[in-house]
Amino acid sequence: MITQEKYVDAVGELTFLRALGFHEMLLFFCLPYAATPDASHYGVPVTTLPVNSIESVEKEKAAGRKTVKETYDQILADLEYAEANLVDSRGAGGMSISRATKAAAIALKARVYQHMGQWDKVITESAKIVSASAPFQSPIGGYKLTDGPEGLFANNSGNSESMFSIENSVLDNCTNNGSLSQFYSDVRSLVCVSSIIINADFWLADDLRREQLLMRSEYGGIDAYWSWKYRAGTVMDDWTPVIRYAEVLLNYAEAEARLNGVTPKAVELLNAVRNRALPDASKYFTTASFANVDELMTAIINERRIEFLAEGKRWTDIHRLTYDKYAVLASSGKPGVPDKASWGSMTTDSYQPASGTVDPNILKTPGFDYDDRRYVFPIPQSETSSNPVVAQQQNEGW
Repeated sequence: MITQEKYVDAVGELTFLRALGFHEMLLFFCLPYAATPDASHYGVPVTTLPVNSIESVEKEKAAGRKTVKETYDQILADLEYAEANLVDSRGAGGMSISRATKAAAIALKARVYQHMGQWDKVITESAKIVSASAPFQSPIGGYKLTDGPEGLFANNSGNSESMFSIENSVLDNCTNNGSLSQFYSDVRSLVCVSSIIINADFWLADDLRREQLLMRSEYGGIDAYWSWKYRAGTVMDDWTPVIRYAEVLLNYAEAEARLNGVTPKAVELLNAVRNRALPDASKYFTTASFANVDELMTAIINERRIEFLAEGKRWTDIHRLTYDKYAVLASSGKPGVPDKASWGSMTTDSYQPASGTVDPNILKTPGFDYDDRRYVFPIPQSETSSNPVVAQQQNEGW
């Protein structure tokens, strides 16, 4: 027997995980929220009751996909429950990182509203977990930025910034074919950091993230850059970051900029993340650094590219900005996936940090427009073969 308090906390964890799972599926299998005026395009199947009988199996097989709006409605309902019932903290030892808390639910809700383009609600949710002035800290759970850029990666299971991460251990991890440290580091040399972002002039040469969160080593005759965020290449027990406080601050900064323009608040939130990596205070932003909100928005989006490098957030930004003024553009000039560097065309000289140059000869992996079928994944055959309704709702072109 458990107490009612423990019961609602446990259900809060489950609804948090369900909301996170539904949202992740929306980002890969569905068009963005703004693809139709009322978000009536296909979302994902939404199941909230146990499928544990012949009758419930048949009911779910006839259910099909909900609309994107209906899926978001369920996500928000789950997160409202989670916020109301989860505990503020689970104490020391990483439990407040690997197990959902009230602040994590609020942070995820702000992210969801960001993808819906509801900026006033992003501000409302963010303000619950961001103090009124710097140094910013959450009044719920005490989450805050680590002092330096590498603080949370050097101790990914016990830091102040990680709000929710997937726990890994020596005995229980994603294995060679799923571990971030196996893919992004030079242990197996599978995924190097593109020279496009290394050479970006908005990533300043003296930014500490270049020193602390990158490594350089030779592979295949190329002196390449690799991510140094995931360091346990042999034992693979790096925890996988899902939500951290830097994202909360940048989401808040974007919403403030979109609604209110170039304000001290928006710049202060952006600076909180950016400035901890800059040793030269003369390079800090002020409101005078931006002639208009477009320049500030560009700085916020660029900061996200730097801060969340090798954390899987580049696609989520491309996806949510598809129908937005600040959409990422394909080579055609339409929103989409830009051309990418191809390893076979790169050389050591392709890397010219902070130069602002990109050798066009390396762009051998073509991107595509948002109306290309590859912009969203196909519904897997395992799903379409078991659900005849979903089989008739396959993504266009697949």
